[in-house]
Amino acid sequence: MPEEPAHSAPPPESVAAPAPRTRRRVRVSRVLLLLLAVVAWGVVEGGVCRVRRHELAFPDYPAGAAPLRAAFLTDFHLDRLASARRLGRIVDRVNAEAPDIIFLGGDYADAKLERLDDCLSELARLKAPLGVWAVLGNHDHVHAPARVLSALREAGITPLENEGFWLDLGGGRIRIGGVADFWHGRPDWEAAAGTAGPGDFFLLLAHNPDYTETLPPGAVDLVLAGHTHDGQATVFGLWSPFIGIPSRHGQKYRAGLVDNGRTTVLVSGGAGGLIAPMRYFAPPSVEVVTLRADGQSGRP
Repeated sequence: MPEEPAHSAPPPESVAAPAPRTRRRVRVSRVLLLLLAVVAWGVVEGGVCRVRRHELAFPDYPAGAAPLRAAFLTDFHLDRLASARRLGRIVDRVNAEAPDIIFLGGDYADAKLERLDDCLSELARLKAPLGVWAVLGNHDHVHAPARVLSALREAGITPLENEGFWLDLGGGRIRIGGVADFWHGRPDWEAAAGTAGPGDFFLLLAHNPDYTETLPPGAVDLVLAGHTHDGQATVFGLWSPFIGIPSRHGQKYRAGLVDNGRTTVLVSGGAGGLIAPMRYFAPPSVEVVTLRADGQSGRP
């Protein structure tokens, strides 16, 4: 008998390729998840505020004076998206540091000053035996600088607009001054220096670190500045594509300690954020600085 043909196995079921519309939906979902993760990262990092501590020695600091512990806060930018409660927590942290004196570097609210009162109601709680002193930033100058100056005074904070004062530390004295904003004011370091001369320690508050490029070498010992927000959004903390907007000097004044050949500049990362309270590898910061004479032991 003829052999029956072997039964061939049925062909495997073919799997239909995803329809183009389905593939588009998958891609859109992935993009949305990525964007959500990016936004979440920025919000979380923007909500953190680190305290950076510095100990700086200067030959002009009076040898007989005790070290001075100063706190420096700047660039709050309290607007509709920012949290006054978060600023309150920063104030509590600064007070816990027990500084001798507190300095504020400007940009308290958005340019329209809608939440200026909310900002200063929190900053009014700052406590230091030698007082709280402040300068204005570029955003404070845009609409009503006189209003900001008045609000600072009402909050118990003394503004320094091209003026300064002598601080007696017992074993010597130092000069502290503040200047108007570099972009919208007329900063005058000489007016702030007053009678200070060579050999006197002179600390200057200036919102914009670019102003320090105009100072004569050796005229100022230390400048406390802000304005650049540590770049606000950086590539893994190494480089910011946005730093050229607030500064003409590239990455130079992004944040931290800079010796520019004219003076020493400490640039704070700032407590808030511009446009939105978000940061990327550039966390907000406040600075606590211990000043002392060369060869003098610092305070822990």
